[in-house]
Amino acid sequence: MVDKKRKLDNDEMKSLSDVLSSRVGSLNIDKNKKISLTVNNVIMDAMKMTQDDYAYLDRILNVAYFRPKNNNDNDINIGKCKHTSDFKIDLDINAILKTIKVEGFIDQYKLNYYKTGDFFLSHRDINRQGLIGTLILLLPSEYTGGELCFGDYNVEENMDKSTLRFIYYNGELEYSITKVLSGNRLSLIYNIYDSNYHQKDVIAPDKIVVHFLDLHYQELLDYSIKYCEKKTNILLGYYKQCDDATNNRLLRDIRAKYDVIKVAVSKKSSISSISKVHELKKYSYKYDHYLKNPIIEENKFSDLVDEEFEVEHKLFTTEDCVLMNDEITVVTAIDYKRKSQGEKEQSIKIYTAYLINPKFHKRRKSDSCDIKSLCHLLNIRSGTLDLPDNQQITLTVGSRSMNIMNITPDDYAYLDSNLDVAYFGQKDKKVTNTEVRKSKHTKTFSINLNIKAILKTINVEGFIDQYKLNYYKTGDFFLAHRDTNRQGLMGTFILLLPSEYVGGELCFGDYNVEENMDKSTLRFIYFNGELEHSVTKVLSGNRLSLIYNIYDLRYHQNNTITPAAINIYFPDEHYQKLLDYTIKYCEGKQNILLGYYKHRNDVFKRLLNALESQYEVIQVSVDRESPISTIKTVFTLREGLDDPFGYGDEIDKYEKDFDDIVQDEYDVRHTLFAEHCNLTSDTVTLSKEDGYTGNSPDYKEYEIEHYTAYLINPDQAI
Repeated sequence: MVDKKRKLDNDEMKSLSDVLSSRVGSLNIDKNKKISLTVNNVIMDAMKMTQDDYAYLDRILNVAYFRPKNNNDNDINIGKCKHTSDFKIDLDINAILKTIKVEGFIDQYKLNYYKTGDFFLSHRDINRQGLIGTLILLLPSEYTGGELCFGDYNVEENMDKSTLRFIYYNGELEYSITKVLSGNRLSLIYNIYDSNYHQKDVIAPDKIVVHFLDLHYQELLDYSIKYCEKKTNILLGYYKQCDDATNNRLLRDIRAKYDVIKVAVSKKSSISSISKVHELKKYSYKYDHYLKNPIIEENKFSDLVDEEFEVEHKLFTTEDCVLMNDEITVVTAIDYKRKSQGEKEQSIKIYTAYLINPKFHKRRKSDSCDIKSLCHLLNIRSGTLDLPDNQQITLTVGSRSMNIMNITPDDYAYLDSNLDVAYFGQKDKKVTNTEVRKSKHTKTFSINLNIKAILKTINVEGFIDQYKLNYYKTGDFFLAHRDTNRQGLMGTFILLLPSEYVGGELCFGDYNVEENMDKSTLRFIYFNGELEHSVTKVLSGNRLSLIYNIYDLRYHQNNTITPAAINIYFPDEHYQKLLDYTIKYCEGKQNILLGYYKHRNDVFKRLLNALESQYEVIQVSVDRESPISTIKTVFTLREGLDDPFGYGDEIDKYEKDFDDIVQDEYDVRHTLFAEHCNLTSDTVTLSKEDGYTGNSPDYKEYEIEHYTAYLINPDQAI
């Protein structure tokens, strides 16, 4: 036990902070609701595991290993249990993490099974690049012992083991699993990574070349030209699935036929909701000689625009087009007169699109079905990947690893012997029919290639669900079909491995995507599964493809269950340590900056209330978001800002800058928990009279953003 009367050293403080960062709780799920857990293709009810289920797991799971010096090793004197990485549960893991304020890439890691007598001695998890924490899901089961401990702190001590529970912690913490005295302990492990490091040792291609067929571009242009015939004021956003080059090409070709002007709005909106737009000024007025920025009267959107236009028609109005974020850097006339050029540059956010005024006559308008199909075809992105020199991309299937740039006949023979006959979905059933589909597949594979980097290049963002490896040998094929409609599915990404084969090409109707591809290269295809597609018969050779389903982040798993409530535990003994340390730290000090404890809002409020009973605490602000450790000066806000009309006639002075809403300035001399706290964004809304409607005054509102924290024991203001 740490002595409360002395200041903790750095290692003790870090360990305490890590324990405080852990989150423990239970999931409120109807016990009569089935949550399917699938292990090696056998489905069980995670809420009601049977003795037969445990017997099956004991029989088929592997003896668990640990990794001293990066080697897999088994030593029953250190740990004794079984595990597998081949499992799936239909539970929304992302919803749990969101509730406990954890964001990152979810890597489904292992299922661990501890039976009577099993244990794991004290250890730390392997340090992986980008790993921010570990989530453990504990399935309902009546067992004794087998509890997760951080030193003397038994996390599971007061848990109801008949419920579905979770533990989230920093993997740097040393922990153990006590010996199971009776019963069965079943846990699912998820590693949570910083989104920039969501895979270990993945390789990003040196170059990603994206193909865009002229055939489909021409159809899009023809439709656009025809649509604009005899119409005025047609709004065109940026086609979000295309790259900048294609958008610029479309705009240039439309401009060759019609008048096109750039327009803007002041707020981000969907294209379908916009009824009025403004033409941007040409900045023919005064510029600052030094700043090269337009000099305007006030920092307002209205200073940047000229004529207002009513929008009468829209091209590609739904989810296919968006406004483009932009900003213009300006200098207000009053700032220019003050000779503060370098300090008073300001940016005004705008959202832009284009307005078309047609002049020419072209072909017939496509019907709505043609346009939906055309938009899906335009969403197809295909291309090739140039890999880094001297880097081997390894594909692992089962117990075999192979170099994807040189897959051998023995590799194909292994796949033919070990993969399952492929099925297809039909009315919620899995059907095997070699007259419709003839190939083999598996869901168990891995490749050290950065899939996310490829998707980012082709402007696709979402949850990446590694789905299947498909193997087509000579004579195999898949007739025309549409993919199973899954909630939240945005598209399908296919990675085609290098191989010299004839036939076996992906087709959308008459459009053969692979027709002009060099099959000796690593290639990719991304498309919307609603499009009917087929794989032609392989006439010779072997076709090997990796399939990834890309989901909207809100629906990254199919048929997941979201808990009705997520209850989070926090032990009083650890809160008391935090409070004791904080009270002791603040003794004899002034101007101590405390941000918002980012891991636990409930703990922060409790700590703040306790501090306010011991010391003077005031809320302070700064004008920009910064790490707590870098802040040297903070400010209090003027009194009366909660009343937007409080300044009366003086409001003209207080409508632009952060400087206009602050009162006292304080220097920061100390900071509490700098690494674990941050600022919170807030706004002040001010209003002033802006003309009259009849006899009633109109008011215009201004918002000024600021970022808040707290100052303990404030000294006199500067």
